Amino acid sequence: MGDFHGNRYGFQRGEGFRGLFTNLLTMKYLCSFFLLFFALLACKKSDDKIDNPLIGNWKLVQIQADSAWKTFGSSHVLTLSSTGVASYAGVRDSLRIGSLYDRYTMQENRSIWFRPSNEFMSTALSVQYTLSRDTLTFQLNGAKDRAQRYVRQR
Repeated sequence: MGDFHGNRYGFQRGEGFRGLFTNLLTMKYLCSFFLLFFALLACKKSDDKIDNPLIGNWKLVQIQADSAWKTFGSSHVLTLSSTGVASYAGVRDSLRIGSLYDRYTMQENRSIWFRPSNEFMSTALSVQYTLSRDTLTFQLNGAKDRAQRYVRQR
C-alpha cells in the first residue's frame, strides 16, 4: 500500500462520510455563490436595457387646439422622473401636467395617468402617448383635439 492514505474521493482514510459531506457542501456553496453572482449581474444589465424612455426633460414645442397644431411660443420644460414625479419649469401648459398633475403612473396600453399630489382631489388626467425618437406626444383621452408635442432636452 505504501504511503498513500487517500482514496478516490479526495479525503483521508478515517474521515468517512464526514469528509465527503464537507467537500460536497463546500462545492455546493461555492457553486451557489457564483450562480447568484452571475444572476444578479445579468439582472443589473437587463434592468439598464428596459429603462423607461420617457424619463428626462422634455421641451413643449406644439399644442393642438381645434384640430390644428400651433407652435408653443413660451418656454416650458417638463421633467419626468423615475420615481413617478412630474415637474415643470417655465410657463404652465394647457393640460397642467407638472403643475396640478405632478404624479404619474405608466399604464400598459401606452397611456399615462397623471394625478395631483393632493390626495383629496379625485380628478386624474389620462393621456395616450406616442414616442418617436426624440419626440413625445400626449393625446388627452376622450378629446381628439387636445394634444401636446414635446422634444427631448439634451
